[in-house]
Amino acid sequence: MKQPLDNTIEPKEICPCTHMTNLISRRSDGSLKGLPKLYTDFHVMTCPQCKTALEGMRQVNEQVKQMAADEPKQGSKLDEEHWKEIEAGWDEADRQINK
Repeated sequence: MKQPLDNTIEPKEICPCTHMTNLISRRSDGSLKGLPKLYTDFHVMTCPQCKTALEGMRQVNEQVKQMAADEPKQGSKLDEEHWKEIEAGWDEADRQINK
């Protein structure tokens, strides 16, 4: 299993501006497109609070991906096909939440 990323950000530090919460979340996982993406990128450049939140959320996303990639190799009872189905379900849930 891969080690957690260095310089992890404590959850209490992941606190974007209230109006940016959804945009920062969607930007961190790559699902934000078009003008909202440009607006978010500009805002993050000018707001240290949102920049820290975006960096933290990206780290969390990366750690989850690493854990998911490592899990089947550790003797999990689920094979790779089942993991893909689970991840597809998570992606669909994220899409529904972010509508």
